[in-house]
Amino acid sequence: MLAKDQRQFWHNPQLDVSLMQAYHVEYAYPRHSHDYYVICLIERGVQSFTMQGSKYVTPPRGLILINPGVVHTGEAATEQGFQMRCIYPT
Repeated sequence: MLAKDQRQFWHNPQLDVSLMQAYHVEYAYPRHSHDYYVICLIERGVQSFTMQGSKYVTPPRGLILINPGVVHTGEAATEQGFQMRCIYPT
């Protein structure tokens, strides 16, 4: 795993899609929502998040699918953190 929390973003205006690659150990995403779909693959580590009053844990190679407007959080479920790649079709 990488040494600390980091994120990279890309946007393709021709396809109107954004991409993110992230690694988090300490950073926790606060409650938020998006105006578009969120599709994330947990590559390594374990991620936990709350959505619509329930807590979920996503293992390595697990997918997260979130509809537009749905409030959610996100954080590492273990001290080792997690690495993910997300696509945001807009």
